[in-house]
Amino acid sequence: MKARARTALGSLALLAALAAAVAAAYHLVERPRQAERERGEAEARLLPFDPAAARELEVESGGSRMRLLRIEGGWRVASPPEGPADAGRVTALLERLSSLRSLSRVAAPGAGGLAAFGLEPPRSRLSVRLEGGRTETLALGEPTRFDGSLYVQPTSGAVERVSAEARLGLAAGLEALRAKPESVKPPPAAPGPAPAAPAVPAPAGPPRGG
Repeated sequence: MKARARTALGSLALLAALAAAVAAAYHLVERPRQAERERGEAEARLLPFDPAAARELEVESGGSRMRLLRIEGGWRVASPPEGPADAGRVTALLERLSSLRSLSRVAAPGAGGLAAFGLEPPRSRLSVRLEGGRTETLALGEPTRFDGSLYVQPTSGAVERVSAEARLGLAAGLEALRAKPESVKPPPAAPGPAPAAPAVPAPAGPPRGG
């Protein structure tokens, strides 16, 4: 029995040592690799921000400008005419912006010649002000002639090329960001005056004598 117990204890100790070795290998090798992959993915994004941290969105297109502010429970159009925004569309636009990736870099920051890409002036510009005061911007230029991809200029100042699919996702008009009338719930009606109490007839008096 003592020999068996010693064997069992030895096996348990060996398993514990193996588990410790696997954990150490993960922390020393795999975890740094995972962190490196995540860092590389973040750097590959043209506008690396968290959509939940967005506090203000400004969209300029075709000479028009719309400013949207995050409010409790959604978004509101702050530029005239003011009104509720379509929170679903605004959120989807922010998610597309934050996940936008480049197919290729066309020109380095400060290279000039932006007019050749439709970026001087740009066709549209989107600016996102984040919690803490940082602002990310994206200027949209002309689509390319060979595959429909789009020239853009992010905050970095470089000229990048993004996919045609991304171009379509960013091309929503300003009015599409406004809430549709049917989706705006009317405010609750103010309580009206209390209904008047029904008149109570006066009791009849005793009959008069003849």
